[in-house]
Amino acid sequence: MLIKLRKMMTNQKGFTLVELMVVIAILGILAAIAIPKLTSATDSAKLAKVQADLRTIGGAVAMYQAKNGKLPDTLSVLEGSGADKELAAVPKPPAGAGADAYTYDKATGIASYSFDGKTYKSDGTNTATPKT
Repeated sequence: MLIKLRKMMTNQKGFTLVELMVVIAILGILAAIAIPKLTSATDSAKLAKVQADLRTIGGAVAMYQAKNGKLPDTLSVLEGSGADKELAAVPKPPAGAGADAYTYDKATGIASYSFDGKTYKSDGTNTATPKT
């Protein structure tokens, strides 16, 4: 009977517990390396969208001013359909980046957005956001 049991054990195929634990440990190390890089890539993409949106808004404000001789009162004046409007719609900031809309200063004609400890502006200047 002992000989039959040994023959059955030698014919079985599979992985040992030690082999499985080594594979799980390696996967855990790889995940620990990859996850922080993915989150920083997400933040970089959000920042790139904010900067592109602000350039778009800045260009629309400049076109409005050239056409009408004055700065727009709000960003919503710029949006609509047809040739007389500068934007089809005012861009929305990326989800999870902070506020849900860009701010606009009608005295200067500059749109801005605070993200990741800095304030980005449509004129290209970036300033550190003061801590409160």
